[in-house]
Amino acid sequence: MANEFVIKNGFISQDNSSIIGTLTATTITASTISGGTLYGDGSNLTGIGGGSFTGGTVTGPTVFTNGLTANTISATTYQNLPISGALILLSTQETQITGTANSTGIFSYTVASNTYSRIMVESEVGWRGNANLNTNVTFELQYGGVTKRDALIEFDATGAGDQFAAGYTLKYSESFTGGGVVRINTTGVLQGTWTVESFRVYGII
Repeated sequence: MANEFVIKNGFISQDNSSIIGTLTATTITASTISGGTLYGDGSNLTGIGGGSFTGGTVTGPTVFTNGLTANTISATTYQNLPISGALILLSTQETQITGTANSTGIFSYTVASNTYSRIMVESEVGWRGNANLNTNVTFELQYGGVTKRDALIEFDATGAGDQFAAGYTLKYSESFTGGGVVRINTTGVLQGTWTVESFRVYGII
């Protein structure tokens, strides 16, 4: 066409520029793209990392590989977004441990500083008392050295040589953004064998 021109070796604009109509390019590199509408899947938009989109519309599938920060996002379809209340498994220990004496830190995990709404810990525990004896144990779930949940299992002797066993699930959650050590202990162990079956730590979005 008569009004078209071709630049073979590129050009540099040292001030604001406007394009009225359509710009077609193999690659667009910019620190900021303002206004207008961007079409396509964004596969050829490179070198924009750290820049910004001001106004305008991104049309077509778009992938942000290094994160996205925005005050408001509006879309017809959202994929792979975290769901409020979802659990993220941070650690799991499923090896059974048993003992007959008080023990601190049977299982433990160091939670890093985080932005989760809550950190939840759960553990399945059990107790088998010796026959025909008064027996008891207390399981403690601690956050940062502070007991948040405990469970006492206690059996009284019957005089008939009976032996008793019981299981229990300890579970607790709270905001723990500063992080720290979470652990499970036993205390007050008397005439029996305790079991800790598992220890799981979750972050709640």
